[in-house]
This record gives sequence, C-alpha cells and structure tokens, in this order.
Amino acid sequence: MKKPIYYFFPLIIYLLISCSEKPPEAIALPEEKPMEFLAFKLVDLGDMKAFKTVDRNWQIVGGVYVDRSQKKVIKSTPGTGVLVNQPTRDQYQDNLFTVLEHGDIEIELDVMMPVQSNSGLYFQGRYEVQLLDSWGVREPKHSDMGGIYQRWDPEKEEDDKGYEGRPPKVNAAKAPGL
Repeated sequence: MKKPIYYFFPLIIYLLISCSEKPPEAIALPEEKPMEFLAFKLVDLGDMKAFKTVDRNWQIVGGVYVDRSQKKVIKSTPGTGVLVNQPTRDQYQDNLFTVLEHGDIEIELDVMMPVQSNSGLYFQGRYEVQLLDSWGVREPKHSDMGGIYQRWDPEKEEDDKGYEGRPPKVNAAKAPGL
C-alpha cells in the first residue's frame, strides 16, 4: 500500500513577528526583574533574504488574486511585499524556513487560501498550525484553519495514532481569496 503524499498548496503570507533574541536562561520572579515586552520585528518581504534556501515554489510578489471558480489556484503580479507559495503539479513542494532564531514568540500574520487549499505553519519543528480552506465550517476540528494539527504515531493503537490535536476556539476562516 502506497503512503499518501501531502502537498502544500498555494498560500500567501504577510508576517509580523514578536520575539526574544535568545531563549531565556532562567525565569526571574516579578520582584527581581520587571516585565519585559517583546519587540516587534517586521519580516522584510522585499526579497528572500529572511529565509533559508528555498525552492522555486516560494516567491516574493507584489500582489495576488484568487479566482473562486478554480480549486487550489492563486495568481500573482510582479513586485515585492507578498510571500506566496505557487507550486505546480510537477514541482517539488519545498518547505520554507526563516533565518530568524528566537526564544518566546508571538506571530501575527494574514493568509489567503485558494478554494480547497491546504497548508500549515510549523513551530519548533513539532507543532503545525493548520491552514485550510475551512470557510463555513460550524464546528472546527484540529484539521481546520487555525487548529493545532494532531501529531501521528503509527506505533500506537489504531484509534490513538493521532494525538495532541486541538481545534481553534472559533472558525476565523474567511471565504477563499480573502
């Protein structure tokens, strides 16, 4: 039996990241050290310098458009400021990694999903925040937009192979293309 192949479908991302430069070495008590706020850092989308080596499916473009009559298709215009994943059926779907190293992190981003598209953001190489066209889903699951996708252990019993998944508190998915 062949294992399924998962592709990352078209995705657009705008990033604003707040993080500490290094992981904390020790937690200080409030009376010992005042509360520190993380400084915001804007990820420069003028070029691909903020990312490690990437495949051609990841590009910096000026704008994007989704035709809702087509599944898994996003079109772009030349320019800068927008990060887009535009794979083709014949092209390898490479992951994207930032060069930014951090400790604690808050991330704020906007994504645009074409009709029936699926992707995800990984944190700590372990937890995936699911990006899925979940428009109209009334009771979101871990596999819907914003959910923490469950991890998989093929060694566990059949009903327990998927674990640690968490649904989003609300379905914040907009219609495809928005």
